[in-house]
Amino acid sequence: MTEQRPPYVILPAGRGMAWLTISLVLLRRDALRLLLLGLLLQFLAGLTQVGALGILFVLSVPALSAGMLQAMHGVEAGMRPSPTTLFVAFGRSDRLLRLILLGGLMIGLAVGAVAVVLSGVISGLDPETLVRLEQGDVDALLSVDPAILERLMLALAVGLLVSGTLSFFAVPLIWFKNLPLGRAIMLGLSGMARNWKPLLVLGVFLGVLGLPAVLISSLVLTLSATGGEGSPLLTLLMLSVAVVYQLLLFASQYVSFREIFALPSPQGRSPSPEGQLVA
Repeated sequence: MTEQRPPYVILPAGRGMAWLTISLVLLRRDALRLLLLGLLLQFLAGLTQVGALGILFVLSVPALSAGMLQAMHGVEAGMRPSPTTLFVAFGRSDRLLRLILLGGLMIGLAVGAVAVVLSGVISGLDPETLVRLEQGDVDALLSVDPAILERLMLALAVGLLVSGTLSFFAVPLIWFKNLPLGRAIMLGLSGMARNWKPLLVLGVFLGVLGLPAVLISSLVLTLSATGGEGSPLLTLLMLSVAVVYQLLLFASQYVSFREIFALPSPQGRSPSPEGQLVA
């Protein structure tokens, strides 16, 4: 009886750096249109502070992510994605329901993880401050005790890590491979676990590249909290850096998924800049 091969390949640690290089090359192919898509996604993200619309947006994050991955796939094929590409998943009812359910699951797990980290901390906040925090008030966030603020930041990081890990390969597996939700989650987590070395290398380099975005955002928030007038140029720079970094994350997600799960290259093109797929 022959042993069944897993539906993904296991790659060496060095592929992590290669994925970053390939992602940068991919973004350069149609930088302006991808930037437009990134700005549109950032605009929609602003709706997270508007009541029920915020919940709808969070539920739609996997579907919007599928649109961004489809845009990367189109750019790789030599096509020019339009702004409507971001919403392409909303025209596929079979996949859309699974993506929305994934969004709900991500919310549930993220809230659970945050609740565990913040155990005993929320009770130390007065109700007024808590309401302001729920409304996204930056001044309220910066007025919190530093020890509590540290726990809040840790909770946010844990929530993002849990939801991000769950959806990293699950979204493209649903979108490109049309897998059921449960199968996509389990296969995605398995593929990540077996390829932890290149993904760790990729994560380290992405973390280093993300430092400018963190520093600029911290500066803008500090100026806002101290009553200083933030420079419009600095705010624009923060937005630009955030959008570019977000695009790099999507490109890295697409490139790593394509290699690990052997997604056929569009129009038979090789995913590597050298013209070869190195495994």
